[in-house]
Amino acid sequence: MEDEVNIQEQLIDFKKDIDAINIGAVKGSDIPESEDTTNIDVKDSPKPDSSKVEPNIILPSSEPPNNQKHKSDSNAGKSCMDQSRPPCKKAKILRLERKKEKLMKKGLILEEKVPEPPKSIEQFIEEIPNEVKGKLKIVLERMSKDCASFSACAALYQKYQMYVHNDPIEECEEDNFYRFLVESPLKPENVPEGPGYGSFHQQYWIDGKLIAVGVIDILPRCVSSVYFFYDPDYRSLTLGTYGALREVYFTRSLQKTLPELNSYYMGFYIHSCQKMRYKGRLTPSYLLCPETYQWFPIEKCIKLLDRSKYARLAENIDAVDENLPNERDVMHMKVVYKYRFMLFKDLKKISDQTDLFRKIGQMVGKKCANTIVFFIR
Repeated sequence: MEDEVNIQEQLIDFKKDIDAINIGAVKGSDIPESEDTTNIDVKDSPKPDSSKVEPNIILPSSEPPNNQKHKSDSNAGKSCMDQSRPPCKKAKILRLERKKEKLMKKGLILEEKVPEPPKSIEQFIEEIPNEVKGKLKIVLERMSKDCASFSACAALYQKYQMYVHNDPIEECEEDNFYRFLVESPLKPENVPEGPGYGSFHQQYWIDGKLIAVGVIDILPRCVSSVYFFYDPDYRSLTLGTYGALREVYFTRSLQKTLPELNSYYMGFYIHSCQKMRYKGRLTPSYLLCPETYQWFPIEKCIKLLDRSKYARLAENIDAVDENLPNERDVMHMKVVYKYRFMLFKDLKKISDQTDLFRKIGQMVGKKCANTIVFFIR
């Protein structure tokens, strides 16, 4: 599946309305926080004539000279007069008021200028300028060792890991790349609409050269961002941020044919890691509380994370994980032991591993504990 566009610099600023996720500055995986800006024409103010400026002189006498005294009295009088008058209006406001008066006499109304609605992410990506420096092609494919682009992806991964993360070459060879980002526990599934479900590599090519790869999982309810790596020679393009925006755009395009697919998961967020700060600049974003497993807007979490690396995000101290399995749920967890299907309460008679299964139940939650079948050798 290919998508051809032309490279352009873009500004991004996400809004809460899902139909108008907008763009601020493309920053870096490494993504800038976007701000609404107003262009202001600044004119040089006239400089005072130094020949007319009176120096500040300290006099030996406590009484000012006559001319200074009269001037002071005059200024005091002006000050009193200013207090009794209404505040002065700027010339721009006065002109606007005069214009309104003229229109009202003619029976007309001065219409206020309505600001243009912000652009959506689709507009920023799909509107291509006439003059571009290169041609960008997006390719989505299920990666395997048999793919023609496997070696190119593995070489790019090695270059990225060594330059950005200072990994030794023996830790980022083709076999490491395959185990880390190609081999997947997800079973591929084709669907009538869209590319299907499973693990994919979204490749970014500029004029035939591979410059970045986004590894994603497409699931029935979300697109999950697994990993993103790029050519360090193109780091000035802030490809990490652009890749995240592209994946949001891709998720929104899938939602048109798969309505239940309505979320984009960005994975772990480590507040102390500068390379992950861009994730917090995409809004609306939510963080998962590590104790209650409830989602909270990231804006409310930042102050807590500024104070402590670990923070309970739920303000209600009495709140607990509502998906926590009870003892009965643990005993009814499904198990296959020596190729025999049974419940954990039956396995307990053979091998008591209550603490282990209780911990597993807490980790996966009540819903998963009741549906997963655990295989024990």
